Amino acid sequence: MRKTTALLGTGALFAATAGLALPAAADGHEAQLSVLHGIPADVLGTPDGAVDVYVNGALTLEDFTTGSLEGPLPLPAGSYDVAVAPPNTSVDDAVLSVDDLSLAGGTNYTATANLDKDGAPALNLFTNDTSAAGAGQGKATVRHIAANAEGVEVVVNGSISLG
Repeated sequence: MRKTTALLGTGALFAATAGLALPAAADGHEAQLSVLHGIPADVLGTPDGAVDVYVNGALTLEDFTTGSLEGPLPLPAGSYDVAVAPPNTSVDDAVLSVDDLSLAGGTNYTATANLDKDGAPALNLFTNDTSAAGAGQGKATVRHIAANAEGVEVVVNGSISLG
């Protein structure tokens, strides 16, 4: 059984996994990619921050709103061009683009669209540790990706674990 929780608050991404992790393709030819939209709506100039996401020029996620998490999506290992554009426009109107995003087969990733330290849209790619936790144990990954935000506190079982 696998449980995943995503929380976007002040730009923090929190994913907790219990039990067995979802493996990438058994033959190692596919990667698993989750995508998190964390660019504030006011920066994009739309009420809900909706964007369209293009992969290798093809519309892949339409009207993807701020705070949304999609995936994991199985993708063949390889290199991808990713562009984020306002809704109902084209890949040529991208506000953010990354060429040659490399995904290795048998690997699980999370890509985040958020603001960098200068307040500009940015894309981050993180490799996720999906190995099984020990018996009676759980695992958590915390990534603070908020632009110009102060630190966050992570509370586990009523105690601050990070701060």
